[in-house]
Amino acid sequence: MEDQHMKLNHKNILSEFIRPIDLLNTINGGVCMTTMNLSEQQDGFVLHVSAPTVAGESFNVFVDTDKLIVFSELPGELNDMLGNSPVRIPMFHHSFEIPAFINTDKIEAVYEDGELKVFLPFKDNSKIHRKIDIQQS
Repeated sequence: MEDQHMKLNHKNILSEFIRPIDLLNTINGGVCMTTMNLSEQQDGFVLHVSAPTVAGESFNVFVDTDKLIVFSELPGELNDMLGNSPVRIPMFHHSFEIPAFINTDKIEAVYEDGELKVFLPFKDNSKIHRKIDIQQS
């Protein structure tokens, strides 16, 4: 009888140890694998960001001089170890250099159908692909 009680206690200890790990692994609906694709349109690029289980309001998009920063945070805030200040937990964070031919003032983002789409428009009259004529002397 005592051996059975010992086994039960070991199972409880193991269960208590694994529970926080499982909570962190499944917080906000599970582990999130972010995928990104870039497509070219006639008037600019579109960055497609897909992150299953991430709500649209969790996404953030910033332009910092010549960098595009896309990230998402877990909802809510936790206090740090001392309990003094809020700590935000990132789900993912990506930054990209913005080419000179992109109009940073007109970058737009929309969340629809479970996907974040960031539109990076070309500057007026700029083409990224063009043939250069070689002059003969």
